Amino acid sequence: MVVLENSGGSGFTDVTHSAGAVLTERRHGRGLVWTDWNGDGLTDLIFSATQAPAMLLQNECHSQGHVLQIRLVGTVSPRQPVGAIVRVTTDAVIQYRQLQGGGSYASASPGLIHVGLPKDTSSATISIRWPSGREQLVSDVPVDQRLLISEPSPTAPESAAASGRCVLFSLNPRMTGPSEPR
Repeated sequence: MVVLENSGGSGFTDVTHSAGAVLTERRHGRGLVWTDWNGDGLTDLIFSATQAPAMLLQNECHSQGHVLQIRLVGTVSPRQPVGAIVRVTTDAVIQYRQLQGGGSYASASPGLIHVGLPKDTSSATISIRWPSGREQLVSDVPVDQRLLISEPSPTAPESAAASGRCVLFSLNPRMTGPSEPR
């Protein structure tokens, strides 16, 4: 296994040996899943190998930024709307993500869209283009949240921001429970 660290726009540095002795052992990999298994907003990895137990690689970086995790639920589109395109806009950045299906051999990631945001970000606007062709806009979303966003019903007006259901779950341990639907 090789662990690479982003060198801030100038490429990547191999940090495998400093990431832990277990990562330098040769293994025959079969599957790799990314997830946020402990709900801290950081992406963790689960690696499966033949003839060995699965290995959890917990991300313990001290992120200076923020995150949004978005789970989409289709109503007209398939329930897991693979191919949906999400645009997250803040004052500083615009980022695009596409919901991917499948994954690695005998494994699949949780179907969350994970978006890292700059440290000076407090809220974002999310626009979604669903596989059905429907478009949805959710404005003023606080950062450091896991969102569950349902596709708008076919009879909802195109301009209605709240035509689909959006529930926020905090990733910050100082905040509790889901907020009211948006």
